Amino acid sequence: MPAAVLAVPAAAFATETVSKAGPRTPASPDLPDAASRGKAAGDSDGSGQSCAFESDQLHVAVNGLPHQMAAGGAWTPFSMTLTNTTGKPLAEVQPFLVLSSAEDVDRPYLELDTEYHDAKTGKWKTFRDATPDDLFGSFAIGARDTRMLQLRTHVVKNAKPGAGYARAAGDYRNSDRSCGSAKEAWYDFTILPAGAKPTQPPTA
Repeated sequence: MPAAVLAVPAAAFATETVSKAGPRTPASPDLPDAASRGKAAGDSDGSGQSCAFESDQLHVAVNGLPHQMAAGGAWTPFSMTLTNTTGKPLAEVQPFLVLSSAEDVDRPYLELDTEYHDAKTGKWKTFRDATPDDLFGSFAIGARDTRMLQLRTHVVKNAKPGAGYARAAGDYRNSDRSCGSAKEAWYDFTILPAGAKPTQPPTA
């Protein structure tokens, strides 16, 4: 089944911790924080220049994710947006996203199948064993522009009922060697037993 977790990217842009608040739910080892992403990449530009962490220049959000999803239910569409809040283009943006169970299971990220719709090919790409670059690639976002990623997810039939969470993030790098990471966005949801009917609408 597709795993709703992204592996550590081979090259990422940030070098320090992106979130000071900390997760409300256990963090997945497969979506590193900005510090870990930075260690994978080394210095941001090779010259010792540091990145802007929890930067307001890039804003990430998840939209349309239900508050409740039943095990074995149908695919649920949702989206992730990345917004350039500045008056200049962001040359290279790399999204990161995890959907996972927060329950005490052996492999919590396998409790949900998640896929990304590639607009270039018109095909759905599974999160299973895929890096962020394999799934989304990296792309430019124009001044004060927004890039929307279309996704879908469903809970596997034998998933353990309980809490779940989504964690969204993004890094950016520009040709002038400036770089940074967006503030992480966290969303909580509940995994219902198979056959249960969700009673709460999706998030706005």
